[in-house]
Amino acid sequence: MDEAKNGAALPDHIYLDAMGFGMGCCCLQITFQANSLEEARSVYDALVPVGPVMLALTAAAPAYRGYLSDVDCRWNVIAGSVDDRTEEERGLKPLKDNQYVIPKSRYDSVDSYLSSDPPCRPEYNDNVFLYDQPIYERLIQAGLDEPLAKHFAHLYIRDPLVIFSDRIDQDDEKSSDHFESIQSTNWQTLRFKPPPAGSKIGWRVEFRSMEVQITDFENAAFSVFIVLLSRAILSFGLNFYIPISKVDENMQRAQKRNAVKEQRFWFRKNVYPTGNDVAYMHSTPTSSSPPESPVSEGYGHSHAVNGHHETHTKAFFSPDQSRCPSPLSSVSGTGRLEDEYEEMTINEIINGNGEDFPGLLGLINAYLNSLDVEFEQKRRMRKYMEFVKHRADGTLKTTATWMREFIRSHPTYKFDSVVSQEINYDLMKAIDEIERGVRRADDLLPKDYQGTNYEKDCP
Repeated sequence: MDEAKNGAALPDHIYLDAMGFGMGCCCLQITFQANSLEEARSVYDALVPVGPVMLALTAAAPAYRGYLSDVDCRWNVIAGSVDDRTEEERGLKPLKDNQYVIPKSRYDSVDSYLSSDPPCRPEYNDNVFLYDQPIYERLIQAGLDEPLAKHFAHLYIRDPLVIFSDRIDQDDEKSSDHFESIQSTNWQTLRFKPPPAGSKIGWRVEFRSMEVQITDFENAAFSVFIVLLSRAILSFGLNFYIPISKVDENMQRAQKRNAVKEQRFWFRKNVYPTGNDVAYMHSTPTSSSPPESPVSEGYGHSHAVNGHHETHTKAFFSPDQSRCPSPLSSVSGTGRLEDEYEEMTINEIINGNGEDFPGLLGLINAYLNSLDVEFEQKRRMRKYMEFVKHRADGTLKTTATWMREFIRSHPTYKFDSVVSQEINYDLMKAIDEIERGVRRADDLLPKDYQGTNYEKDCP
C-alpha cells in the first residue's frame, strides 16, 4: 500500500488498486444473431443510444472494497481498471513514443456508428475518431466500405493484451484468433462480431451495458426486452440516431446515484421512418393479455463467463415474422441536428410521454401486435414487460437503490460509507432469500414474485 500512502489514493475516493476490482464485476450481456451484415449494422447503430438507458435501468453496483460509493453502476470502475493508456496517450505528456492521444479507456462506450445508409447523418459521428491508417487502407482495398473499415481499423490503435502460447502460430485463412485477441480486449457498450473463419455462424451484435440482477426473473425480463426491441427496430425501420457525444454524456449520467428518477437523457424525438406514424397508433396491446416474446425454446441460452452473465440468442423468429410491413423506409434528416433530440426521463424513454413519443415499450407492443402468439406466451410477456415498465416509472427500485437503502438502514451502519463484514453478510443473505422467494421485497420485485422455480417455465 506504499503507492496509496504516496498519493495514489485520493481523499474521499475508494482506492481500487487491481484490475480485478473492475473485471470482477458481473454484467448481463445479450448476443444477437443477424440475418445479414446490413441487418447487424442496423441493430448495432440503433442500440448504441439505448446502452446508457439500460445501464441506468439495471443499476446494481453501489459498493466497492467494503465502501458505499456515490455511484450506482460498474462502468467507470471497469473502465479505469483496464485503462492501459500511457501518459502520452492520455494527453498528459507530449507525444514522443506513442502515436495517438486516445480519448477513452479500451473499456468504454461506442465511438462511432457503422451504417452507410442515409439515416446515419455524418454529423452523428461527432467525436474524435482515431484509426490505424495502414489497416484502414488495407481494408478499403479488400472491399470494405468506409464506416466498416474505420471501425475495425479503430480497434488497432491499441496494443493486444493477451495471447495464449498455443495460439501464436495460426493460419489466418482458417482462424480468426489473432483478430479476436484485439477485438475481445476492446470492451465497449456494443460489440460488432464478424463470422468466425470456417464457421456457419453469421454476423452478430453483442449488447453489453446492462448490469446483472438478483433474480432470474429480472435477468429474463431485461433480456427479452432487448431482444424484442431489436426485432421492432428491424420491423419498423426505427431511427434512434443522436450524436455520439450525447451518448457519451448519457453514459456518465446513467451511473449517477438514482439516475432512473433523477437524471434526464438525450434521446431522439421522432423514431419512426419519415412520414410513418402508423405504428404509434397500434403501440398498445390489442388484447387484455399482452403478446409474449416469440423466442422459441431451444434457440437461446445463457451462461456465466469470467463473472459475466451472458445470453446468446441464435434465432428469434421465422423470416416472415421478423419483419412486419413498414410503409416508408428511413430517409436522411435535413433539418437542424439539435431539433432531432431532447432530454427525456427514463420513464419517458421507456413508457412514452403520452403525446408524440410512444416509448420503447410502445414500440415493442406495436411489434408484438403484428405477431400471432399463444396465450401462455402473452401471460409470461405481461409479467416481463410490466416489470420493465414499473422499474422505469420508479414504482420498483433499481437493485442499486435497494442495496444502498439496505446498507444505510442496517443497525450497525455508522454513516461513514463502511460496509462491514456483518453488513455484507446480512446483505448477501437477504439477496439469496429474495431470489429464492423466502424474503419479500415488494419495492424491488412484482408483488406476485414467488422466487425462482426451475420446475416451471417462468420464474
